[in-house]
Amino acid sequence: MKNALLIVLACILWSCTNEEVPATIDVATDLPAQTLSNSSYGPGNQQIYDLYLPEARSRNKTKVLVLIHGGGWIDGDKRDMQAYIPFLQENFPEHAILNINYTLANPPETTAFPQQFEEIGLALTEISENVETLQVRAEFILIGMSAGAHLALYYDSVYDENDQVKGVCSIVGPTNLDDEFYQNNPEYSVAIPQLIDANAYPEADTLTQAVSPAYQVSTATSPTLMFYGNDDPLVPVTNATFMQERLEEFSVVNSLTIYNGGHGNWSNEDQLDLQSKLENFINIYLEVSE
Repeated sequence: MKNALLIVLACILWSCTNEEVPATIDVATDLPAQTLSNSSYGPGNQQIYDLYLPEARSRNKTKVLVLIHGGGWIDGDKRDMQAYIPFLQENFPEHAILNINYTLANPPETTAFPQQFEEIGLALTEISENVETLQVRAEFILIGMSAGAHLALYYDSVYDENDQVKGVCSIVGPTNLDDEFYQNNPEYSVAIPQLIDANAYPEADTLTQAVSPAYQVSTATSPTLMFYGNDDPLVPVTNATFMQERLEEFSVVNSLTIYNGGHGNWSNEDQLDLQSKLENFINIYLEVSE
């Protein structure tokens, strides 16, 4: 009986595989490039993004580069990252680019943390839940500038539970708000606690450590690319070296480049070096799937 059943099943499978099957059409290959401007990922008027979708994109291959602006958590706009768009489109024509805004802090009414961390997640969730419509794949590299880099680093280590973030690029991002550079400066020591909703971190030894990416590093932290200046008046180079020490402690792949200069105002040669290293990083950790 068992052998007879196997013969019947084999005949059914053979007949199915030999039926004429209509040719499938990959409609994604016909999609034109598209830009979605000031789209919402939440109810807040600052919870908006621009999304640059490449032509011939598809659900399987088109991954997403995410830009996060700086501004000290209280200022800035996605327009500040606009200069990166042409470079990324030219060098990564098969990737989508997501450029996001987040709710700026206005203490004491509106704090930065954890709200801004959570809003990075809301923006990525908006993309993840619409992959079929957008024809993209929910895998990301986060590229942050200054405060935006701080948000990117922190989000990756703390909030990225589904491992959608494949790498983080920090350009002069604060990593350790407990650094003596901040604690010994009266302006910083007063301002930073006002950015934090203390109720969200009831078990924290210090609030500044609780919102510092360097103290959140683990073996789950994604590969990290970092660029800093050796004479930065806003983010001390000790933030860069301490972050690298923490990444090394947990065997996280990382690269740190320190340029001569301040808060991103480096020479043209250094800027080209940054672009080259960022290009290599993206090619390794967010390569286009076939």
